[in-house]
Amino acid sequence: MALLAMVVAMLVVVPATTTAAAAGTSAFVAVAPVRMLDTRNGVGVSSGVVHPGQTIVFTVVGHGPIPSSGVTAVALNVTVTNTIGAGFVQVFPTGGAQVGDSSNINVGAARETIPNLVIVPVGADGTVSLYSGGGGDLIADALGYFTASGATSAGRYKPLNPTRLLDTRSQTPGRLAPRGLVEVPIVASGGVPATGVASVVLNVTAVDATNPGFVQVIPTGGASAIGASSNLNVQRAGQTVPNLVIVPVGADGSITVYSESGTHLIVDVFGYFTDTSVASGDDGLFVPVAPGRVLDTRGAIKPAADATVTVAPLGQRGVPVSGVAAIVANFTATNAVDAGYVQALPGTTVAGIGRPSNLNIDHRGQTVANAAIANLGGGTFGLHTSVSTDLLADVSGYFTTATPAPSVVLTSPSSGTVNANQTLTAEITGSGVLGVQFKVDGNNVGAEVNAAPFTTTWASASVPNGNHVVTAVARTADAMLTSNAATLAVRNALVTFTFDDGWRSQFTTAAPTLASYGFHATYFPISGFLTNPPYMVPAELQSLHDSGNEIGSHTKDHCSLTANTDPACPGVADVNLLLTPAEVTTELQHPIDTLGPLGVGPINNFASPYGDMDTPNGPVITEVKTKYRSHRGVQEGLNGVGYNRYDLLVHGIYGTTVTGPDGHPATNTALVQNWIDEARTSALSTGVGWMILVFHEVTLTPSGRDGVGAPSFEYTVSPANFEAIAQSAANAGVRVVTVNQALDETSSFASADTVAASSADALENAPVSRLPSVTAHREPIYCVLTRPLKAAS
Repeated sequence: MALLAMVVAMLVVVPATTTAAAAGTSAFVAVAPVRMLDTRNGVGVSSGVVHPGQTIVFTVVGHGPIPSSGVTAVALNVTVTNTIGAGFVQVFPTGGAQVGDSSNINVGAARETIPNLVIVPVGADGTVSLYSGGGGDLIADALGYFTASGATSAGRYKPLNPTRLLDTRSQTPGRLAPRGLVEVPIVASGGVPATGVASVVLNVTAVDATNPGFVQVIPTGGASAIGASSNLNVQRAGQTVPNLVIVPVGADGSITVYSESGTHLIVDVFGYFTDTSVASGDDGLFVPVAPGRVLDTRGAIKPAADATVTVAPLGQRGVPVSGVAAIVANFTATNAVDAGYVQALPGTTVAGIGRPSNLNIDHRGQTVANAAIANLGGGTFGLHTSVSTDLLADVSGYFTTATPAPSVVLTSPSSGTVNANQTLTAEITGSGVLGVQFKVDGNNVGAEVNAAPFTTTWASASVPNGNHVVTAVARTADAMLTSNAATLAVRNALVTFTFDDGWRSQFTTAAPTLASYGFHATYFPISGFLTNPPYMVPAELQSLHDSGNEIGSHTKDHCSLTANTDPACPGVADVNLLLTPAEVTTELQHPIDTLGPLGVGPINNFASPYGDMDTPNGPVITEVKTKYRSHRGVQEGLNGVGYNRYDLLVHGIYGTTVTGPDGHPATNTALVQNWIDEARTSALSTGVGWMILVFHEVTLTPSGRDGVGAPSFEYTVSPANFEAIAQSAANAGVRVVTVNQALDETSSFASADTVAASSADALENAPVSRLPSVTAHREPIYCVLTRPLKAAS
């Protein structure tokens, strides 16, 4: 038959109520043909002709070779004979469909005999129903059944490109004589492999028959006797009749076709079922659905001659939207304008038009049906018709594609530099994944995500700056699958909250606020003031330490170590109010000796009263270096590359604006955000941007007094303002750390990595990073009403 000059593509969608697919998948088991129903002699039901419009029910499970459990569908060769009048025969699971939802055999007149292969789901009670619109006798031979199965080796359908194996019109042995037979090689032919084949799916057509009779297809050398069963029936000489056949392959890899009356034969292969020698898999398993219509052109434009109708069954009548290799269908041609053929092709391809065929139209006006397993291409199949005719397609199940092995891919973020919260996303392929756990450096990020979309948010500020590895781990029932890795260079700004003097409001107000954001801070208490009510007591310092905060040193009595000090400072022998070297040592050593035994140590870092310190190589700073890891003063600025750990720069937090030589603005969140932006820019460009904030009291009623006796609001911030500053840090996604943590994380950026008295000169002469900020100031003197002779700030 000549290749068509043009193919017309048309998509016909049939409105239909979706029917859920049967749960689970099934594997095919072939059986020697056995008669399950014959109304002529009472097999399966009481004997007697089926009247027009009558439905009969017969039991299939637990009879003959069909087991009593686990059966989801059966393959039957159904024949209507001794017909009373025109009509259709419908085979459906009892209780699982409605009359008229589909059809299997079409009868044009009385006294016809017409067969068709039917793969039909089994009803919940193990029965199958047959409706006859025109009346007649009904016969059903079982060819096999489908049993519930997961991944398996045998019984899986493997679709092939439809291929013609035999055409006696042009091949040996030519037309079969009456009671003639021909062996047809199957394995290693037409895409069928040489091994692993149990049964084959064929479309067998009798062409230009010599006389009425039947055609039988059996495994070569098998137990089936010639004449014991039939697959298709020829009603008159010259007729062309096809039928779908599922037949086991003989021991020699062939099948035998027998013709009772003599005819030409066409044998086309569409696929095969596997045997136990193949590897286990979950592709090619059958899922039955309630039979239903997915195509009917009678309500649209009748396909023209040499047209191809594209059918998209996915998402219709219980067929899922993916994972489908082929569908089990019944095709019907009606209202044909002439004799011709209908052919099912995978997808939209035009290759192979004309051979093989699925359905033959014998004469004008005929309505004729045939079963098929339609292999899909791109989720569709095409019905090509050589003549103008209406087309119908009814589906009763589908075969699965292989389920891809589950895998997990981390799709975001990709490797790069980050300094903010990151969205972690994984993509899952395949099935069987129960949950995805995101990890950074092998540590869990949040809880396992158990459903798509597989995503979570990771605060990059939760880890130190540097390189970190992000992965996603998918959990299945029996394995843990790890994704590709993304290496992120984290460069977050560091922010440290520091608190001077040890005011009690720092414990009662500031610490709980910081804890609500998961932040920790460094507290610099005056070790000689631990029993004074405006200050924290030892138990409160211990509580702060045990909660993850750092305790540092702010001297014993808050005396200036290098300048004229408060006359209230005890033990100052010098008339010029300068501490002697011994007094400096006492001020520096007392916090270590006093706080260490409280269990809040080690006391690593030091903040000098008023920010006072001597020259870079002076005796005070030299002694500080022998006792502490760092010194924090009150010089305004940001700690960047090459910062001096013994001259740490800060941003002071103020409750009121002060003018004059020591002038500064009151701190608001806009100013804090500017500092954060400055630190973030420095971190991204150089690798370090460390911002230290200095707080005193956090209250509306300050306890401290300035030099003229008035309560000091300058160094006091309200709880609301403190909350806003903490919120700014949280919103910015910066890394909030203690002084000691910041030193650990930025050691490679400091002016020296180690601290020792012998290296003091080199350390002090190293460059210092100081970014422009507000004017430096000298911390004022605070006195305490209950202890007027003690200076504190």
